[in-house]
Amino acid sequence: MRSFENVTLETDRLLLRPLRDTDAAPLFAIFSDARVMRYWSTVPWSAMEQAVDLLARDRTAMAAGDHLRLGIERKKDGQLLGFCTFFDLKEECRRAEIGYGLAHDAWGHGYMHEALVALLRYGFSDLAFNRVEADIDPRNEASRRSLERLGFKKEGFLPERWIVAGVVTDSDLYGLLSRDWKRREASLGATATATQAAEIKRAIDFIIEMDKLKQVLRKTKPVGLERYENSAEHSWQVCLLAVLLAPHARLPVDTGRVLELLLVHDIPEIDAGDQIVYQGPSDARSAAERAAAGRIFGMLPDAQNEWCLARWEEYEARSSREAVFAYAIDRLMPVLQNTRNNGQSWRENQIPLDRVLAINAAIGDALPAVWEHVRSLIEEFAPAKGGGA
Repeated sequence: MRSFENVTLETDRLLLRPLRDTDAAPLFAIFSDARVMRYWSTVPWSAMEQAVDLLARDRTAMAAGDHLRLGIERKKDGQLLGFCTFFDLKEECRRAEIGYGLAHDAWGHGYMHEALVALLRYGFSDLAFNRVEADIDPRNEASRRSLERLGFKKEGFLPERWIVAGVVTDSDLYGLLSRDWKRREASLGATATATQAAEIKRAIDFIIEMDKLKQVLRKTKPVGLERYENSAEHSWQVCLLAVLLAPHARLPVDTGRVLELLLVHDIPEIDAGDQIVYQGPSDARSAAERAAAGRIFGMLPDAQNEWCLARWEEYEARSSREAVFAYAIDRLMPVLQNTRNNGQSWRENQIPLDRVLAINAAIGDALPAVWEHVRSLIEEFAPAKGGGA
């Protein structure tokens, strides 16, 4: 088997290249993240030495041709986003297994698909592979979609194959043959124009669907108006508020990422409708919103569908500091309106002061100075704790 220590591949946005000693810190940041490692067959890394050890093993294995692991570097800023690999190479059978991992912040941009296309082209052409295999957790929907988009077919199921930190998990086995890959590559060239036209149509259909968000009425009235605001107005206003208050966040946030979260977070209300936050969560409500997200984002091409869904899920789970900040902004806007509308939605819906304070305390998690100011404004609208607010 040839040596892989000098292999580099390039795409429009990415450089796939051997890992370096200087990659230890970004590798540890990526693979110590429980979100990234959720469906892996190993637990999240807990020590920097694990990254250092992987780099040392890679130097030997890459030189010997035992496996091919390439770091995924974003060209525009040189940031390491993850890696992709061919391992368990069987030279006589011309077969290998594919693996990959991507930083959570890079999800939803199509980076992994772009990287895997380049890696598979190298495998089926330069390395003359006849077959590439993948083993994934059946719960990993994003990985399943990625493999199937590349042409992989599900070939088997192995129950209780892995036990990770005491948790027993299954395996779905996928395979891709050289002839199927080459057929796919040929057909992509012939259908590129038709695919582009179809994707443009889907994007336009989606943006017209967004008009329905203007029909979803919230419980708060715009300041100085007698009508109720709609969710589209709210989405615009919270985005502007996020930009204005980002300098006052307790922790630094990526404002661009916050805006992405806020732009998509209310879209499922097109189907599920708006629910006043003081009513509290329910399984039925969560299921309705998830079904709505699946239908509406599913109108988009696959990469954009994944982009929207990843950001909606990040917001719902509050799984990043940007999501915590976005949620605080989403809570803050109706509070500000109520303080200028004589507590309109609180009074109409008979929400007591203690409930208003409890629900909106999340503002303080991300914007403590703002919450200190706003809390005093809230308390003006109730004569006593627990009274109508």
